[in-house]
Amino acid sequence: MYRQDAARPDRICIVCYRTLGTGEQSCGTCGAPLVPLDTPEVVAELRKRAKAKKDQPARRRYAFVIGASLGGAAIGFAALLLIGVVSLDRPGHTFSAVGDFWPFWLMFVALVAVTTSLVKWLRLFRMPQGGDTLDPETASVPELLVWLGLRV
Repeated sequence: MYRQDAARPDRICIVCYRTLGTGEQSCGTCGAPLVPLDTPEVVAELRKRAKAKKDQPARRRYAFVIGASLGGAAIGFAALLLIGVVSLDRPGHTFSAVGDFWPFWLMFVALVAVTTSLVKWLRLFRMPQGGDTLDPETASVPELLVWLGLRV
């Protein structure tokens, strides 16, 4: 097989993280010089990038839950205002963000619970295959490269 005789890559482009290579050469994607994989700075940068990639689904999940809940609560509160269940224009009443918007906050809390359950039940924003078991701090460099999507 031709791939068995190929040399293992020992350099990476730390600008685009898309190119691995051997020897002194530049990246075919961005033109930056490839740097050795055995330097501590490059390994630390790979670990930092892997940790950020591992945390990305959780950040997306939280943003989705909060955004969907705020949007749903705003639509529900607007509907309550339109049908007259809630009124913000009462004579002799001063405006209060907590007191006048209690239906909004109640809907928001309920929708956070429902959306969180749906995200877990539907398994949205999952980790890549094997990503939950990878520890970027202790993984070897080849494991990090494979997990980051590079062909080694």
